[in-house]
Amino acid sequence: MLYLSSKGGDDGIHKLVDGEPPEELWSGSLGRVVAGPAISPDGRSIAFTAQKGGRNRLYLMNSDGTGVTQLAKSLEVRGAPSWSPGGGWLTIAAGEKEEEGLFKVVPLNEGPAIELIHGPALNPVWSPDGQFVVYAGVEIGTRFSLKAATADGQPYPIPEITLSRGSSRFAFLPNQQVLVVMEGEFWHKNFWSIDLTNGKRRQLTNFDTEYLISDFDIFPDGKQIIFGRLKERSNVILIDFLH
Repeated sequence: MLYLSSKGGDDGIHKLVDGEPPEELWSGSLGRVVAGPAISPDGRSIAFTAQKGGRNRLYLMNSDGTGVTQLAKSLEVRGAPSWSPGGGWLTIAAGEKEEEGLFKVVPLNEGPAIELIHGPALNPVWSPDGQFVVYAGVEIGTRFSLKAATADGQPYPIPEITLSRGSSRFAFLPNQQVLVVMEGEFWHKNFWSIDLTNGKRRQLTNFDTEYLISDFDIFPDGKQIIFGRLKERSNVILIDFLH
């Protein structure tokens, strides 16, 4: 498991393996990590966004923290990157020359990033079958809509989904077109699942008030959700995913 943590400074990336003490892969002193890291499908590489020199930059490193490389140096990155299901490339929300959009970045290709979607976007997440990517659109007031597009940048139809501020993290269940989101007021959100084939929603949790969830992810088997709870201090919590 990878998680963000600090030792009194900026957030870095830490690795936790069963039965072993936590290992720091990236120190916050090298640049504050601004969003959850993304592990490649084969588990060998980690992509992440870190703020360094006043800019949010996209980095790639090996799973043991070695071989750190900056990618797409011309981009001002926003939010977390997302691997394509095959692991051949990354999608990232970013700006370039005052233009915002979703960009395709091929780690082994030194060529420029390719724009997939033009316009404001944040936190892209690919469907397990690779047919489409879901991302957060423009925030209007305190709410924003989720949108989707194909790999060639064409709009992809999904049910209408509008979420509140602080819910920009979402994730797919493995091998399903079911999206897990956070819904509710800023200090009282719960997990919900939304079937993107028919729009069916199901509430998964019923937390107390003042339960601010900072980030979450889903286990590869789809049976559990792991998330950070932010109150007086942030805790990592594991819950069973009940089908």
